[in-house]
Amino acid sequence: LYIGLLMFSAVIMAPVVEELAFRGIFLPVIAKRIGPMKALFVVSILFSLIHLHPAGFLPLFVLAMYMGLAYLLTQSIVVPIVMHMLFNGINLSLFLGVSG
Repeated sequence: LYIGLLMFSAVIMAPVVEELAFRGIFLPVIAKRIGPMKALFVVSILFSLIHLHPAGFLPLFVLAMYMGLAYLLTQSIVVPIVMHMLFNGINLSLFLGVSG
């Protein structure tokens, strides 16, 4: 049960909620004020900071930049949600030792 809830939270809920907030709301709103590329940078920093993991700041920042760029290029929130789900799913599988 615990692993199922962890997987649901990390692979489904977190990506949907975070992407709707960061790429679906924050990025477009901030982009209107400072432009899309500056907004992409700012939102990616914020995304990295909310995870409260100093060692993961840079990898999360890079991931956020790619997810934001994917959103800007496709104008589809589904693309970064799927990217986020894959990232979390792969990392959780590696963490739990069920990857292979």
